[in-house]
Amino acid sequence: MATRKKRTLPQPVPPAPAVPPPAETPRPIAVVDMGASAIRLVVAEVPAGQPLRILEEVSRGVLLGKDTFTHGRLGSPTIEATLKALEGFRRLMDTYGVLRYRAVATSAVREASNSDAFLDRVRLRTGLDVEVIDGSEENRLTYIAVREQLRDHPARDLGDALLVEVGGGSADISFLRKGQPIQSGTYPLGSIRMRQSLASWQGSHEQGARLLVRHIHNVVDDIRREMPLREAAHFIAVGADVRFAAARILGDEAPKEGVPVVTREAFIAFCDEIIAFDLDQILERYQLSQSEAETLVPALLAYRELLLETVAEQVTVPEASLRLGLLLDLAREGDGQGIEDLRRQVLASATAVGEKYRFDAPTPARCPRSRCACSTSCGPSTGFPIAIACCWKWRRCSTTSATTSTSAATTSTPGTCCRRPTSSASPRTTWRWSATWPATTAGPFPRRATCPTWPSTATRASTSTSSPRSCAWPTPSTPTTCRR
Repeated sequence: MATRKKRTLPQPVPPAPAVPPPAETPRPIAVVDMGASAIRLVVAEVPAGQPLRILEEVSRGVLLGKDTFTHGRLGSPTIEATLKALEGFRRLMDTYGVLRYRAVATSAVREASNSDAFLDRVRLRTGLDVEVIDGSEENRLTYIAVREQLRDHPARDLGDALLVEVGGGSADISFLRKGQPIQSGTYPLGSIRMRQSLASWQGSHEQGARLLVRHIHNVVDDIRREMPLREAAHFIAVGADVRFAAARILGDEAPKEGVPVVTREAFIAFCDEIIAFDLDQILERYQLSQSEAETLVPALLAYRELLLETVAEQVTVPEASLRLGLLLDLAREGDGQGIEDLRRQVLASATAVGEKYRFDAPTPARCPRSRCACSTSCGPSTGFPIAIACCWKWRRCSTTSATTSTSAATTSTPGTCCRRPTSSASPRTTWRWSATWPATTAGPFPRRATCPTWPSTATRASTSTSSPRSCAWPTPSTPTTCRR
């Protein structure tokens, strides 16, 4: 008897495992820095979750600052040399497929009387859109680079530090407190600027050096009036000239990895030694280019004078630059980190201004973070506002100098005038305050200051059960009225 064959349904073939798409190669980014002594290009890529990787660095020695600081405008030969250098940079950027870039120009272009015509020629001939940045942006970008290079370094995070970069056209100086910049400024201590001021000097080298030291000392006196230089326990120096000095001082002891640190005595001794050499001796002794030799002495003397104004025992020399700050800022453009950094820096600077005028520091610190507003603190002696510090996301307005006031529906304590009433009759009613100063009030103080309220207007309107009450400043001529 024939056996019956079993019929089986065809089994479904399991789908092949999904193959993840290949990781997209990050597009290179580029920055162009048009300084007073050179034009530089850096091309880098930013792999996801990894640090920057430099692909190419190019520099062309075009002395934009020599024309600007001598004649006040950029000459035709200098403009033509700049355009040729930028054309080469643009071809290199196209070779790498760069789509995102940032090109900036600093003091040499910023102070030139024909800067607009120069930038138009750059745009038409190379296609590069160059942004002229001011001193505050230079300080911000330099700080970003230093913060990256000095992660967990005591010079950045412990105590007060003075961050100095002496460029060709100006010196960017920031005072850091616990890693946050609280004061910064740009000063006429650029090495090319100082060299050009002595270009017509016909006296001896020793007399010219004394004139240079006197000029630097006068500028440092002005800086001392604006920044607490004596409080700086750390000295952070940025720039090619100070890196050269650190390499010469340390020699074979220079660290292969990490940040070079030079003692105060060794750095001052090296500066005193090099000031005795004229330009020809520097060229022969250190085998530098002409442009590097011209900027070395003025830059090191500026670092020396600023170091002597501090109590720092060491000079920290990180591998930071404006170009690194530009790359980091461009790479993190979309992650929101830049806004958070700016917020911290603004609050730190506002606090420093308040401390300068002896404001009530605990007031902004007490504010819950739910709405952005401004708090005005009053001085204990004058009774007028002496600082306005923006505190992000406040829920209420506090005035530390307001007098105690009570009524049947509300109670108030010093420091919380015009706050939400504590009475159960209207638990959700809130107030805002406004202060009007007399027209004769002198000084840089606002005539009116207002704070937003919480909760929303609709909620507040539906729960208002009590009438406004008045608060008073310590002086009778500055009334403050609380109202819904």
